[in-house]
Amino acid sequence: MKRNTIRAITADRYNELIGELGLNQAETARFFQNTDNTIRHMERGKTLVDPRTAMLLEIMVAHDITPAQAVRSIRKAWSDPEKGARRFSRLIKRLGLSQRGAARFLGYNERTTRYYTSGDTPVERRTIMLLELMIKLEITPDEALQLINIKPKVAAKATAAALGPEWAPRYYDKDIEAVRRD
Repeated sequence: MKRNTIRAITADRYNELIGELGLNQAETARFFQNTDNTIRHMERGKTLVDPRTAMLLEIMVAHDITPAQAVRSIRKAWSDPEKGARRFSRLIKRLGLSQRGAARFLGYNERTTRYYTSGDTPVERRTIMLLELMIKLEITPDEALQLINIKPKVAAKATAAALGPEWAPRYYDKDIEAVRRD
């Protein structure tokens, strides 16, 4: 299975968002549960900022949500892995996403979302925060992608026209059919 190849924000935009949130390098590493080295590479543009991270940062800045508030919003809901799996499944359903759609929206392999929904693997903290904030703030997946300048339906149609419908990024089951019919 080919991974989602969506490019997210630039290192400059990432640094701007981190600055607006008032985080230093060590705090950013703790917030995202990454190493200082990974954060340093993201700041310098050596590591691409993935779409989940980009969307989470854009939502937090746009809605004036502090990192502490984002973390507090998930503590209770995700303390138990089994409950976390059920909650992840409910969240993606509420957002109108299938497991396949969630994988492509979040930039994961489809197997990863299956592991998340079965409880075999704990869901990443930034993914949890992103989904919870999207539900709380009533942000659709399309709106979240547009925050990082991605228009999924336009991208799907352009990719399908260039490479064939099997290569188009698909986020929703209904889009799969729409792309194949076009």
